[in-house]
Amino acid sequence: MIKDHTGFIYKTVDDMCNEWGISVDEFNRRIEKGEPLSRVLTIPEKKVEPVRDHTGKPFYTLEDMCDYYDIDIDYYKEKVAEGYSVKEILCHKGYRIREVVDHLGIIYGSIAQMCNTYNIPRVTYNARIRYGWSKEEALLIPINCGKNKIMDHIGNEYNSIADMCKVYGIPRNLYITRIKSGWSQEKALLTLVRDRVTHDHCGNFYVSLSAMCNVYGIDVLEYEKRVGMGWSLERALTGHDTKKNKVYDHEGNAYYSIKEMCDAYKISQSSFNTRIRLGWSLEKALTTPLIHKIVKDHRGHEYNSVIAMCKDYKISKAIYYNRIKHGWSMRDALTTSVGKKGRRALR
Repeated sequence: MIKDHTGFIYKTVDDMCNEWGISVDEFNRRIEKGEPLSRVLTIPEKKVEPVRDHTGKPFYTLEDMCDYYDIDIDYYKEKVAEGYSVKEILCHKGYRIREVVDHLGIIYGSIAQMCNTYNIPRVTYNARIRYGWSKEEALLIPINCGKNKIMDHIGNEYNSIADMCKVYGIPRNLYITRIKSGWSQEKALLTLVRDRVTHDHCGNFYVSLSAMCNVYGIDVLEYEKRVGMGWSLERALTGHDTKKNKVYDHEGNAYYSIKEMCDAYKISQSSFNTRIRLGWSLEKALTTPLIHKIVKDHRGHEYNSVIAMCKDYKISKAIYYNRIKHGWSMRDALTTSVGKKGRRALR
């Protein structure tokens, strides 16, 4: 079970991420950076456009495309700067110049040539290198009858990464994130998963949130208030932020976060994010006043907003919307007590 920043409980991290519209990999990446849960879940995820070759074939990164065509990435960039087209660079045999050395010091004209010598598919070789295998292991360990066996750092074999991670008691997505961040396979598998809420911006772990706050001389309620305002972990604990990643409005005024900037202009961060996604300019998104629509409950009582209505019924907006989304009537969504099967007395 896991709880989001509004108090709503989900069975798994996947369920929570799906509800808030972000990927689990992006969730883990933001948590590792020490961002508060409210920002982790509410900031829209940037969609990375794939890199495409001259035929339209998509690749996740430019490096992946260069690997596919056996071209050195720096050489590719030089040719692009010189004005060559993508098709000319990728198709002209004269441009496929990249010497590769195996673990024995033997030089090959390309990764494909080296992999063919060792009878290992190039895709398998590249994947093994990304997962922390040495060049010798990636070239010499055979593929087990096409079953794509996974091997840990001590030589144990598994049918999949998920099976291996279950043995070591860590989430698969966290393992992959660690490998992509440059961790060795041994460190990625053996480093314990700890409660990320209880570590500070320096990476120090604490047995509880109150223990961490005591070290920094701050009250827990004040810390939670700051995090709820969108402050970074460092700023919430110390009162200042050494990072220079500030947010600037259209007039050049600096803020520590988007939420702080939105508060200064008296608009909600969600409204600001929606406007930016719709293509509004920064000035228009910040200065256009919000139009409050009158909301009525099941008894006909009027409120200035859904938030005001939910506050009157003592439930969060997230819980209300979740109930409506799952087919609840407005009456049940507003009057059913949180965490109880019975319904609150009708008002």
